[in-house]
Amino acid sequence: MLTLRPGSQAYRLVEMLSVTGEFPLCSLHLLGSERSLRDLVRRLSTPQLIRHPEKDMQLRTRMLQLNGSGHSKSIRFYKGALPLLDWIHPEAYRYYMDAFWGHHFPG
Repeated sequence: MLTLRPGSQAYRLVEMLSVTGEFPLCSLHLLGSERSLRDLVRRLSTPQLIRHPEKDMQLRTRMLQLNGSGHSKSIRFYKGALPLLDWIHPEAYRYYMDAFWGHHFPG
């Protein structure tokens, strides 16, 4: 189970992906400890029970998906995790869907 608390690495990763859409896996070192972030990405790429710290809300889904191969591998939201954006900010989901073509990234 993961609790999505403000300030945690998982929360900061969700915030960053809500604005950028995707992030290169080879650049994780820019966000902090590469080792701990790779471990976090690996955990969030498997189904988890994700809990909101203040409200009585839960979501069981994968949070992230990895796309590409080799050096061009990137991290994106898993479609089932998009409701988490409403936990970050009331307008985050709308912004994400408008900015990233309704979660349909170009090939």
